[in-house]
Amino acid sequence: MNPRERNRLLQAAEGYFSSGNQGLARLSLESLVAADASSSRAFELLGYVYGNEGRADEAHRCLTKACQLPRATPEAWYYLGVSCLKQREPEPAIRAFDRALALAGPFFEALHDRGTAYSLLGKSASALDSYARASKFRPDSFDLVFNIGKVYDEVKDLRNALVYYDRALALDPGVADVWAHRGAVFYDLERYAEAIADWERALSIDPCVDFLRGFLLHARMRICDWRGWRAERDDLLARVQRGENACGPFEMLAFSSDEEQQSSTARRWVEANFAGPQAAVAFERGARDRIRVAYFSADFRHHAVAYLTAEIYELHDRERFEIFGFALSKADRDDAMRARLARAFDHFVEVDELTASEIASRARGLGIDIAVDLGGHTKGSRTAIFGQRVAPVQVNYLGFPGTMGAHFIDYIIADETTIPDPSRHAYAEKVVHLPECFQPSDTRRPIASAGVSRSAFGLPADGFVFCCFNSTYKITPDAFAGWMRILGAVPASCLWLLAGGEQMEANLRREAAAAGVAPDRLVFAGRVAADEYLARLRLADLFLDTLPFNAGTTANDALFAGLPVLTCPGNAFAARMAASLLHALDLLELIAASGAEYEAKAIALAQRPAELDRIKARLAQKRAAKPLFDMPRYTRHLEAAYEEMLRRRQEGLAPDHIRVPRAPWPPT
Repeated sequence: MNPRERNRLLQAAEGYFSSGNQGLARLSLESLVAADASSSRAFELLGYVYGNEGRADEAHRCLTKACQLPRATPEAWYYLGVSCLKQREPEPAIRAFDRALALAGPFFEALHDRGTAYSLLGKSASALDSYARASKFRPDSFDLVFNIGKVYDEVKDLRNALVYYDRALALDPGVADVWAHRGAVFYDLERYAEAIADWERALSIDPCVDFLRGFLLHARMRICDWRGWRAERDDLLARVQRGENACGPFEMLAFSSDEEQQSSTARRWVEANFAGPQAAVAFERGARDRIRVAYFSADFRHHAVAYLTAEIYELHDRERFEIFGFALSKADRDDAMRARLARAFDHFVEVDELTASEIASRARGLGIDIAVDLGGHTKGSRTAIFGQRVAPVQVNYLGFPGTMGAHFIDYIIADETTIPDPSRHAYAEKVVHLPECFQPSDTRRPIASAGVSRSAFGLPADGFVFCCFNSTYKITPDAFAGWMRILGAVPASCLWLLAGGEQMEANLRREAAAAGVAPDRLVFAGRVAADEYLARLRLADLFLDTLPFNAGTTANDALFAGLPVLTCPGNAFAARMAASLLHALDLLELIAASGAEYEAKAIALAQRPAELDRIKARLAQKRAAKPLFDMPRYTRHLEAAYEEMLRRRQEGLAPDHIRVPRAPWPPT
């Protein structure tokens, strides 16, 4: 086609396009590029037409072609960047925006969208720099102000996040997403009443904000505000059953012990927040004797997960294993647990400032054989790292007591109690059964030996002390009502709970009074040092567990300190944790088959001190004679699981359920 004819057809197509006649513009442009594929402008316009028609892939192809040809306009480069962003490809988007800026000079749209691309990559400093340059053009742009707030939110600069969310709401108070984000900041700051108010406002604007109903109900549980709780919980579960994105996977653990509901919730969370299947990654192991295991956690610090796992890292067999710790968050400089963990690993890699892609690349470069996610769907976790496949074997372990619902996690560490064989179908991962208990213990944790007395904590000197130091979001109205019936049947008793702020304590005292129990029979325990916390548990007589979200680390702490734990298991991993520990100790009399039996057992043990003393004596004996607190044995079992996972991989076999054989007891 000669240049004159091409220009004539291009001008006609541009006329159709500018007049809004998309159909004729498309026909003209398709004919033009079929006859002459040398016009950047033709491909650019055709990309716009396809984009307007919702044909995103074809639009992207045309814009890419336009930018490969001579004389591509700044607009073509800019819209190619926009197309890359829509396809969640931030790196090529940044290159396209940079080219547009080089050709046209600084302009708001390219600077703003480049900031968004940097934000998607996790490069917060570059995102803020690009947004700052954009603000010189439109400082009062709602999108710009909101996006700056989100970057500060992402890096947990919560003060600045609030400043920009407030500015965004001043510019437009009718956007549900801003209220939802500001509520999340208040939640992180433990200002739960303000979080609740913001999330209610968000849902009043848009009743379908993804996962927000679950966050809202969870925040109410944080302060034990149960007004309308049952109706809201039932509505939430009904929405989940209908396939709505109504609840996140962590929050669901506190609302239901239905494994199917937990599984579908986790799967939808992964689908909504993480990319689909990645390109296949080739792993070349090379010739080496030791298996490289990497543990990934945001909780390598003073945290429950660290207190359970620290001894494992110290005990791993260094002749067979090389152990890496990838720290996803910083810790306080004087955090003794962080220092201990850094010494325990062969390699302690701090990656909190790296993007998910950078972390994945580093792990692959180190030749990791097995990547262990200790966070799952909990605060600070970086699931996107595993979505990029950092190792040939990837494992969900300990931090999240449920399925990840992700195609890229191969195994979950459990036992026959937490995931019995009939339940395996509800877990996206293949189930690894450790022979005694899924949960490790740090037997080297010290227990304070002096200065701990009932009077120091406001407890009665002679009365019976029921105790539950579970997080407040695990306490349901049904659990609390049962506790009040127990207190009613044991007059000289009190209930010792973990402090949760003035609102929470006032709400529980009000509920107690409504149940006919004197509010002062509730005693609240503040936070103390770890060794004093363990010693403090010995002041109680009986630990009362919660359902559907059991005590995990807290149950381990209680049993380690010598305090019996009474539980009633449910129908999911998180609802069977305490029962697993009690099975490992052969203390089956502390496992109730129903809520009524749970209450009857609690009352009977309070009224029969000799029976309770017998159980405490058995606990003390079994603490030494049963394998729950034998960490060398536990570590060997875990290592056997790792070896079998890798063996299957090396032999070209797909992941499958694994049952680790029980080592002889007592050990030889």
